[in-house]
Amino acid sequence: MLETVTRRKTSSGAGVTFFAPPLEGVGKTESTVRAGNLAKRAESSDQLVQTNADGNVAIAPIIEWSYDDVFTYLGMCSNGLKETYSDFKRVIEIYREATGECVIAGSDSNRPASACGSRTGCYTCLAVKNDRSMDQMVQEPHNAFMRPLAAFRRFLANTFHDLSRRTWVGRTIDANGYIRFAVDGYSPAMLQELLRYALTIDINERDASARLGIAPRFQIVSMEALLAVSAHWSLQGFALPYTALKIYRDIERGARYPVPDVPEAPKMVIPSARYIHVGRGWCDGDAFMYTGLRDVMIDAFGGGGCIGQREIVSKGERRTIMDVENSEMFSIDAEGAGMFMLFEFDRVVDEWHGPSARKPLLIEGHHFAGIEYRNYVSYGFLSVAKGQEGKIDEILRRTAWRERLGLAGYQYDHERALSMSVETPVPIIPSQEEMLANHRAEVAGRRAYKRRQLGQKRLNLVDLHRDWAPDVSWRRLVQSGQLKMVAIPRERLGRLVLRHLISPYRLLAFLKDNPLVMQRICAHRQRAAATIGDLFRLAA
Repeated sequence: MLETVTRRKTSSGAGVTFFAPPLEGVGKTESTVRAGNLAKRAESSDQLVQTNADGNVAIAPIIEWSYDDVFTYLGMCSNGLKETYSDFKRVIEIYREATGECVIAGSDSNRPASACGSRTGCYTCLAVKNDRSMDQMVQEPHNAFMRPLAAFRRFLANTFHDLSRRTWVGRTIDANGYIRFAVDGYSPAMLQELLRYALTIDINERDASARLGIAPRFQIVSMEALLAVSAHWSLQGFALPYTALKIYRDIERGARYPVPDVPEAPKMVIPSARYIHVGRGWCDGDAFMYTGLRDVMIDAFGGGGCIGQREIVSKGERRTIMDVENSEMFSIDAEGAGMFMLFEFDRVVDEWHGPSARKPLLIEGHHFAGIEYRNYVSYGFLSVAKGQEGKIDEILRRTAWRERLGLAGYQYDHERALSMSVETPVPIIPSQEEMLANHRAEVAGRRAYKRRQLGQKRLNLVDLHRDWAPDVSWRRLVQSGQLKMVAIPRERLGRLVLRHLISPYRLLAFLKDNPLVMQRICAHRQRAAATIGDLFRLAA
């Protein structure tokens, strides 16, 4: 096994720069998928290979090694038979704990290549049904602190096929104006359950580490991650405002939610997808005018204030949105998040979940979609990825649509949603007015294309003499300045000559002002009337 070396440049001596390429400890025998990916990238054990479109390079020294080769080498290093910078004893110890046996004696040349044989750091990975390496590792006394992580993974694995823990309402409008009603990701209730377990594991680890006088050995949900979860739940309408923060506060105040040991849900036949009608978009009608990434209060004050607003064009539609902070990707600023948690945390949680919470507004049909998300944007600690403002605006409008139909996470009723669905979507039949408008748009598009083609064409004096009228002195008209043509110099037979060109548009303008020339052209061309008429009509 080789420890990955980060790609970097190092300096040694005056003006001398060395490049240290990444060393990848990957091998073809790990799995069939891994072997295929390595072959696709043409990775090599003795040559630097570009591994992606960004120009990154790497070398894989043990790409041809077997499982036995790797651990034989590690054994030689740990016994001093090889001079290396490390004896790799800790690496061998980790693998021994993961397999429950001596990694050298327990190796098997006929071992099948499967995903996640013995690996660390993937406690939420469900690539295999049972992570025996993790279950074995946490039996060691010094690894006992990771047992809650193993329990968390077992819960994920045992509930994977439990359809009652899944959401069903789709997110994309198809060509017929419907969304899918089918098994999808985790339901809002399941997400809240997972957050409770994760935060409980975190605070238990924090308390245990404090008793030992050491720093916490892991953390599942950081403060920035908690606010990102809160923003995402708001964006998707999974819960009432600040539900994630309320869960966090409850746990900080003493509530605990240990991971339950649930039986494995049997694999079930996935029901066929049904469909719920939406229409052509999420925001039809005045009721949706102020949905999306738009703040009513900013509009009320004329778009002023710290945030302000701006206009974007998303899918051909002009929208007014908040002037949000942008970064390379979605991010939560740690300092801004800390200030929010210090000064605003309790206030916003009490406002929506305290004794005088605003829940009665639900009865009055008020709209809550995106309250947290817009607030975090207005505080300035949430940055939207560049170019994603239109997508965020669309998602928030979709959430508002779900809310008004009773399909948001905090109000979702599966039987009601099922009653709204149909087995087969009905194709949209355009009205007579829509068909006429589409036909006009198609004709206008063809005419615009022909005008562009015509505008790009250029005629020279030979074309005018041969195809338009040989009895018109075109060159004299150019020399006298009556016919404006562009003179382009070019080399011909070793000398520089001028090539005079004119666009059909300029020629038509000239002919309108010179009817005698037009008469000669019509007389020269027997079918000139139709041809010239077409030219004028196309240029109009």
